[in-house]
Amino acid sequence: MFPASLIGTGEKYTLVRHLNSTEFLNYEGTKFSKTKNIGVFGDQVQETKIPCEVFRYYLLAVRPEQQDANFSWVELAERNNNELIKNLGNFSVRVLRFIESHYDRVIPDYDPSDKQSEEAALECLKEFYEELNIYASLMESVKLREGLKQAMNLSSICNKYMQKWQPWVAAKENAKFAGSAINILMNMFVVVCAALEPFIPTFAAKIYCMTNWKRGLREETLLGFVLDAKNALTVLSVIPSKHKIDQALPIFRESNLLLNHYSKQCRGREPETKVWWHSYSLSLNLNDTFD
Repeated sequence: MFPASLIGTGEKYTLVRHLNSTEFLNYEGTKFSKTKNIGVFGDQVQETKIPCEVFRYYLLAVRPEQQDANFSWVELAERNNNELIKNLGNFSVRVLRFIESHYDRVIPDYDPSDKQSEEAALECLKEFYEELNIYASLMESVKLREGLKQAMNLSSICNKYMQKWQPWVAAKENAKFAGSAINILMNMFVVVCAALEPFIPTFAAKIYCMTNWKRGLREETLLGFVLDAKNALTVLSVIPSKHKIDQALPIFRESNLLLNHYSKQCRGREPETKVWWHSYSLSLNLNDTFD
């Protein structure tokens, strides 16, 4: 009815181009049920004190796009520890703390006059740009789970080149290349944050805060700015040289979840009315009287 109403106005409203649906998300091998109190719901999520970006990442990573998926506390912890921490968390801490310790929190220049720097930029950005285009294509097709996976792949590329270039070693042998490497990696990382923002916006916001990065109009459409240029080197203009970052802090922490506790707690509880009455009765003093 709503699209028909829009058409009926005769105005040039944006009409629906794509409807996206999913299959079912089950809870540890059984169906979610609010009536039977089976599953994890908003109040339980808050009680765990697990950061919201961990839940958002996990739920989107297992999004039931073509077949039913299963929520698992064990898998949530594994994805946090093995994907968020070892990929995103690892790179963000390494590159930001390197800038803190070696450049007094100031992002160094990219020096194209240094041959090693130029070759490194061309090799790395070519790969990164190709993968970024794949990410954009997936998102345009509303393949969100694959889009998230591709965004994490972009972060993996950052990790790969951080390890390959080893700026902590290069700083002793070719200071220009070490500075260029960090400049390239920081520019790519801001693009990675933009790619992850639809999925885990709080992560992106924390990185922007740590990089002292104030978002303007260009940042709102950063991926379009980079991709529309049709030039991988455009990535190097995302964040300026000499930009001073703020303090680097770890975002993700290894989960020491009480897995069995949460699993049992959410597998089926007393109906809501009984839970309420039980809690209320325990709060009463035995000497209380009623008129």
